[in-house]
Amino acid sequence: MKLVSFASDPMIRSGSLVFYASAVLLSSASVRAATMSLWGEYFFCTLQDSPGLRTVYVVQEFSLGTTAVRFKIVSDPSITMTYVSETHPFAHSLGNTQEGLSVCFDDMCLTGTTIVAEIKYMGYGTSAPCSFIRVVPHPLAETLDMMDCAFNPQAMSAYRLEVPGGCNYCVSHMGPPDSYPGTPMGFGCEPLPTRASTWGRIKSLYSD
Repeated sequence: MKLVSFASDPMIRSGSLVFYASAVLLSSASVRAATMSLWGEYFFCTLQDSPGLRTVYVVQEFSLGTTAVRFKIVSDPSITMTYVSETHPFAHSLGNTQEGLSVCFDDMCLTGTTIVAEIKYMGYGTSAPCSFIRVVPHPLAETLDMMDCAFNPQAMSAYRLEVPGGCNYCVSHMGPPDSYPGTPMGFGCEPLPTRASTWGRIKSLYSD
């Protein structure tokens, strides 16, 4: 199993999150199908909306072999935190988490647990209890999907992140995750190429 950008971040190394991550790494990936999860900076299923910058990690878990994932992140209207920025540990990424992100694992087939994005939000301490940040299908997809090691599309499920707490979602976080209807489809992470004929017409507009 492979864990990307985990031990290098002191925020992730603290408290319950490192305990949970260790349990994930020691568990068998064959127990569950591949899942997209959202982890808070200290706990794996909840994030406290306290004033200041807050960090959310987008993680693929229980993978038997993945070369790419795509998804979108949405927040319930009752969450008052605002999106600030994000980073991706893989060079071959297309888009962003708020509009739709495709992440290819740089020609690697990864198993187990992999961090695919880190999102920064500004917290104000005013989000309503029992609110959620969710992983949903990419706008170009029918369902939440991934590419396996044979480059075949596969469906995934998702675990949401509770903000700021209050409905005991963490108690059932290891139960059935969210699933989405639809057929998984093939995809990549490269932007569509510009047609030479189109570029030629653009240059001709500015030629003498």
